[in-house]
Amino acid sequence: MIRTAVITDPSRTNLRTVQAYLPRLYSAVELDDGTIVVVGKDNAGWTWEGYVKPRLLSGLIGTTEV
Repeated sequence: MIRTAVITDPSRTNLRTVQAYLPRLYSAVELDDGTIVVVGKDNAGWTWEGYVKPRLLSGLIGTTEV
């Protein structure tokens, strides 16, 4: 399943930082309006709820899944 989320406060981070927190099957892009979107696919233990979201939160990067 493809997971999609947006960074809740993109003014507190940047695209490069978000990308550094993501595993191989996830990526992030920045839209023209400055919104950062994270898209990826769960694989084995690299799941959105179990790894990606908590890892981003460890860097104080909040997300909302859409």
